[in-house]
Amino acid sequence: MNKQTYLAQLAQLLAPLPEQERQDALNYYEEYFDAAGPEAEDATAAELGDPADAARKILEGEGLTLDAAGESTAPKTAPPTGPDKPAPHGPANIPPVVGVLLGLAAVLAVVCVLLIGLAGVRPGSISNTAETFVTSAIEPSRDADPATETPDSESAETSGTAEGSSDTVEDNTPRTMDMAFDSITPQDAVLDIDYGRLTIVIDPGAASTALHCENVYSKRFNVTYTENEPLTIRYKVPSNCDLSSEPEPEFVLSVPDADTFHFKALTIHSAMSDVEFDNNETIKADSIELDLAMGDFTCSTVQADSFNATVSMGNFTGGLVQGSTFTADVAMGDFDLGRLEGAKTCRVNAGMGNIGLTVDGKADDYALDLQAPMGETAFNGKPQGTRCTQNTTALRTVTLAANMGDVVLTTAE
Repeated sequence: MNKQTYLAQLAQLLAPLPEQERQDALNYYEEYFDAAGPEAEDATAAELGDPADAARKILEGEGLTLDAAGESTAPKTAPPTGPDKPAPHGPANIPPVVGVLLGLAAVLAVVCVLLIGLAGVRPGSISNTAETFVTSAIEPSRDADPATETPDSESAETSGTAEGSSDTVEDNTPRTMDMAFDSITPQDAVLDIDYGRLTIVIDPGAASTALHCENVYSKRFNVTYTENEPLTIRYKVPSNCDLSSEPEPEFVLSVPDADTFHFKALTIHSAMSDVEFDNNETIKADSIELDLAMGDFTCSTVQADSFNATVSMGNFTGGLVQGSTFTADVAMGDFDLGRLEGAKTCRVNAGMGNIGLTVDGKADDYALDLQAPMGETAFNGKPQGTRCTQNTTALRTVTLAANMGDVVLTTAE
């Protein structure tokens, strides 16, 4: 078992802990893996033992059980140490500079909200709506057992059963689902996916928005849709789920071409997913909010007046973004955007990774602040040391900061 899988499972099992205690525990194990090195991840996981055993010890130290839902009434204790926990491989013996870097890496890793987003997730409820989605086809996967298939009358709509109901339909088989939505008027959309690959594509000539899903469990899957409310798609994974034993779900949201359709506010939350925008057509939105805990984001052409992106552990790779305001925070990963057009304000921060950006216009069009405390900056092909500033009366600003990486900025003219 590698580091990513181990920490993801541990995060799920530590759901009963308060947020800060859960972060402290996960940070502890993160540092343990980092001290051993990436080449020893499997051996380190084996040495630490089953994540369930580790979680049980931590929770018992807090006066909780593995399945407890409330807060502990016992005194708070630190993550397990002593004879039940092997000594670290040697952080105390590594050179001081390396120790500082590993410590900084651990702090930055805490911002990986995956380890929070996956903790304690459970199937949500879907509100009753005046106009619900239309199910055009629901098929079991090729390996589905006919004995566990859900009858058509208990298909995707069963995912809308409110929490606490007596619904007992079995959901032991991942399925393929297709849904069509009646209205193509611009509207808000919220995509909240715990696990799986998410793609938004343009379907030229299409009459409506549609969703295609593969390898999904219907009781984890909820859709809310009315003409006056956001299209909300959620896939929430139970806290006791072993993701390593499941096929990766895939979600493809297709919308009509950009000339007839655009999103108002497009919001994407993802705990462990890659997100991709159509590489052949333009995705349009008034505003985009992207929040990825663990996964990569890629896009070809995006038009959005406001684009705010947060990637905790993964890369941001784009072709062209057009809009007035653009911000991106990448904690652990690289940021690379081929061209940013029309932006009056651009701000990009990278914790551990490089920043590469090309903006439209000339050098004098911008007030600049480029920072790379542990790397180098470059502007239009010329090295600028660890910091490059340009104070002008220009109304357009670009602020790029890479704490542990390089910054490269180029203007198109």
